[in-house]
Amino acid sequence: MSQQRKSSRAAPEAGVPPPSPDPRTQRSTSRPLHERTTPALTREAPWFAFNATTAPVHAEGPPFGPNRFLLGANVPWVHHGVDIGASAWRPEGGLHAHPEDAALLRQVFERLQGDGVRTVRFFLLADGRAGVRFAEDGTPDALDGSVFPDIDVVLEAARAAGVQLILVLLDAGWLAPASIADGHPVRGHADTIRDPVKRSALLERILRPILMRYADHPAVIAWEVLAGADVHVAGLGPAVPPRRGPGAVLRRWLGLGELSAASATRVTLEEMQAFLCDAVTLVRRHTRALATVGVSRWSGLPLVRGVGLDIYSVSWPADGDELRVAVSDLRLDRPLLLNSFPGSHPSRSIKTMLDTARCAGYGGAFVWSVLRHDAASGYDGQVPQWARNHDGHLYRSDMVAAPASESAEPREETAPASVPPIALRR
Repeated sequence: MSQQRKSSRAAPEAGVPPPSPDPRTQRSTSRPLHERTTPALTREAPWFAFNATTAPVHAEGPPFGPNRFLLGANVPWVHHGVDIGASAWRPEGGLHAHPEDAALLRQVFERLQGDGVRTVRFFLLADGRAGVRFAEDGTPDALDGSVFPDIDVVLEAARAAGVQLILVLLDAGWLAPASIADGHPVRGHADTIRDPVKRSALLERILRPILMRYADHPAVIAWEVLAGADVHVAGLGPAVPPRRGPGAVLRRWLGLGELSAASATRVTLEEMQAFLCDAVTLVRRHTRALATVGVSRWSGLPLVRGVGLDIYSVSWPADGDELRVAVSDLRLDRPLLLNSFPGSHPSRSIKTMLDTARCAGYGGAFVWSVLRHDAASGYDGQVPQWARNHDGHLYRSDMVAAPASESAEPREETAPASVPPIALRR
């Protein structure tokens, strides 16, 4: 597709707005969660499941056979982290306040549906740079008033196009070391996982209101609680480079361990599992959609075993070796999705990626990323061609696009004539 549209007020690579009062702030008045809750019984994804050790098909669902594959695409954002909610860079709000971005999103969804891609992965709060109000001590206080109108834009675009969404609530940047961008604090929210009080606030004041509001929306097929959940977990994520200098040498000699921003953000396996258990329980309690958590590679899967997921979700492995191993060797109890694979790769085409993922036993694969956000992003004619060639093996939902008459008037209101159609590279 064409390069991401540039805005005169586009956000930098990272950022989160400083706390400020908002009369439209959304607060949850429901009963607080206990520090740890027991996850509900997992549901069963109604598509392709032969990669699971036990592969039940829901008795009340469509009669899908064993050859059902979920073909998807990542449309993670129009502008990273500032599509949903107000921010220091877009205080007026995200998508709902920028009709040109909303129009682009609708065009992308419509094109994907026409290409045979019926499921899209979209990020909501990302690393917390927009949409979330924090107290002075870093406790999540509330959603700002732009969050729901912005999510409404995404869901209406998906409903009108006839695509379903995997909505990613948070990403690994939420836990990344704190830093400053354009004078504003960004990222650095690992304490909302480590601290039980802040963790409860994150669940109650931020995640619960979103899940309750969109509990039964037909466009939402699954909620991904956290993308890259293993990246900042001690012992699972990338190794923290040792610090240099006399002070660091002395600390190692005394056995005091590393003292660095990166190591300070790491959470323990137990802390992350406590958060994931509670968050998955919220998904199960308040919605009818499936619950999942994304990890960066197979070595992160032990983190999410036993937290009650309906589907497992893993990203493209750095070396690609994992794609040559059968998913069945993992002996998972639910299907495994390849939630992102590079659309632009020096030696592998999109067709090769999809063929390999399907043969390895993945329940689906999502190309990264349609709007070309980085060097690994790409999307071309191989996707619709592959969809046509494998039409009988793909999962098809009952959701259909809204009639043109229902969406014509809103489109005139939100899509100015000056916005050109997106150009796809074939």
